[in-house]
Amino acid sequence: MSHHFPYLVVVVLWQACSLTAVGAEPAGAPAAASADPAAATRQGSSAPASRAGKLNLKTHPTLVAVLRGHGGRHTLSIQYRWKVHEDASVEVRLLSANRAEGTFVTPLDFVGQYLARGTKQTSYDMDLRQKVYRCLDHADDPGMTETFAKDKMDFRIVGQRNSLGHPAVYVLASNEGKSAEERADIVFLHLDAWAVADDRLSLDLPPTVFEKPGKLFVWFLRGNRLLWEEQVPWPGSGAAK
Repeated sequence: MSHHFPYLVVVVLWQACSLTAVGAEPAGAPAAASADPAAATRQGSSAPASRAGKLNLKTHPTLVAVLRGHGGRHTLSIQYRWKVHEDASVEVRLLSANRAEGTFVTPLDFVGQYLARGTKQTSYDMDLRQKVYRCLDHADDPGMTETFAKDKMDFRIVGQRNSLGHPAVYVLASNEGKSAEERADIVFLHLDAWAVADDRLSLDLPPTVFEKPGKLFVWFLRGNRLLWEEQVPWPGSGAAK
């Protein structure tokens, strides 16, 4: 065997290691934000970005705040490029102020659970979509309300003009008296009606449902995919009087 053979083995192994390391990133390093918002949308995580450790500032809400709107009414203001997401919706739940920090709460996932556009759509699903559109079409004064019950929850679809003066629709869901932990959710659909601009939403929270102060859990969804979660203190609708 040639006396050069050990040297050749060392060279080959060194080259293999060098090629393997090309383009490698440190374990746990965050992925770079895509320059294409649509591409970022297609590759979004199904878990809230805060838990996934990834952040795309092109689609992530940069501001979630409670502001005093028209007539002294508190509204939820969100700076958020909602238009880059297909079938976008926002869900909000009010929890009492004394709930422990770090409480894990899951959204209702109204679009995914009740308005899914699956290939095996039932007549119930079709009827529910029609109810949403009927309420939106009749959102002028005095507005229109449809109700239904499912999964031990009572739903109220409300179509009316919002504080921006636009015909809008939202869904209230409650399980009052049907669970050990009573709760109420509101789902904002057809977000163009709630838009101040292409990157800003102004959401009305019904005073009777959100009368008490506490903490708002806010979820941003694309279809049935959860994109992000935020929490913001809520002074209560009574504070706006």
